[in-house]
Amino acid sequence: MFFFLGITFRQISSYDEAIQSYQSALQLNAYYSDCYFNLGNVYFEEKKDYANAEICYKSALDALEEER
Repeated sequence: MFFFLGITFRQISSYDEAIQSYQSALQLNAYYSDCYFNLGNVYFEEKKDYANAEICYKSALDALEEER
């Protein structure tokens, strides 16, 4: 549910709420690679916070490795 709220908030330009929603989803599942990827996109594209975006993208890759 939080993942989809994050998508919705981003679509309506509520970026801080999107970030909070994605972080809530990750608290429930720390290996949610799509969530890390979307969170990274918000940081990268909307917030211009490249350091946090990089952390999220690396976490997405780590989560994908854990799925294997």
